[in-house]
Amino acid sequence: MIIKNFFKFTFLITFLCWFFLSHVIFNVKSHKLYEIVSNDGLYKAEYYSPSMTNFFGLYFHFFDGVYIVLKDKNNNYLGQTSPFSMTDSVYEEMFPTENYKSFIILNADYEKAYEIEVYSKDFLELILQYFY
Repeated sequence: MIIKNFFKFTFLITFLCWFFLSHVIFNVKSHKLYEIVSNDGLYKAEYYSPSMTNFFGLYFHFFDGVYIVLKDKNNNYLGQTSPFSMTDSVYEEMFPTENYKSFIILNADYEKAYEIEVYSKDFLELILQYFY
């Protein structure tokens, strides 16, 4: 009985990860669009197109969505944009500074489209950091 419940639980977790996160978990080099390095060389933003492995990935792929992964100069994962909110228009990137510890992406309307905090990770970033 314990083994049966363990397999059910493992299947459920695997299914939920695939259903909600597989479009950003399976980021292969062919999905990398480009990268931008900060002027001081401390940070790097990598732009990816989502994988077409689930419904979210299909939707964002057809509407030219991109997600951004922020890394430090040693290529360590610092964070990424939400896997459920992607944009097709990036107007300006603002890398973290001494005074402001977030990476901000503005869209064409000068609205804050994304914000990645460098020193505090949310729940999804704690999970996704093992895939980068």
